[in-house]
Amino acid sequence: MNTPELDKMLAVKKDSMVVSEFLDFLRRKYEFCEWVNDPDYGERLLPAHVNCEKILAEFFNIDLEKVENEKLLMLKEMRENNERKAQH
Repeated sequence: MNTPELDKMLAVKKDSMVVSEFLDFLRRKYEFCEWVNDPDYGERLLPAHVNCEKILAEFFNIDLEKVENEKLLMLKEMRENNERKAQH
């Protein structure tokens, strides 16, 4: 089965784990913030709700939607193979 996005994820797994640990370290010590243009208060800095999985995917150029689709296709194929084996 062709799974290019999952293959990319596997290829960067070790690096991804290191970056993830570093992000966790930063989150324990610091608050991630982002500049927001608030109509009432103007531009201001607010806490950012950081999703590490999305950050890692963007950093490593991995499309999480494609990853999910590839996983679903793999599961479908596995179920079909199991059903064929059960019929024999």
